[in-house]
Amino acid sequence: MILTHATIIVKDQNAALEFCTRMMGFEKKTDYQNPGQPRWLTVAPKGQAIEMVLYQAGSMMDRRRCGCIVPESSPAS
Repeated sequence: MILTHATIIVKDQNAALEFCTRMMGFEKKTDYQNPGQPRWLTVAPKGQAIEMVLYQAGSMMDRRRCGCIVPESSPAS
C-alpha cells in the first residue's frame, strides 16, 4: 500500500496555498471545484508522489478540530 494523499484542515485555502508554495517550496498539484462542491486543492514537495489536500474548514466542528476557533472563556465569577 502506498500513501498518496494526506488531508490538512485549514482556515483559509488561499493563505495555506501561499504558505506552502512560497515558504515551504511545495508545488501546487491540483486546484479545481465542481459546482456546489468543495474546492479540491493539493500541494506536494517537489519531486514527491504524496500530495497534501488543503481542506477548507467549513463547519464549526471542523474549525474547532483544527484550532481555527478558540472557544470563548466563561466570565470570571
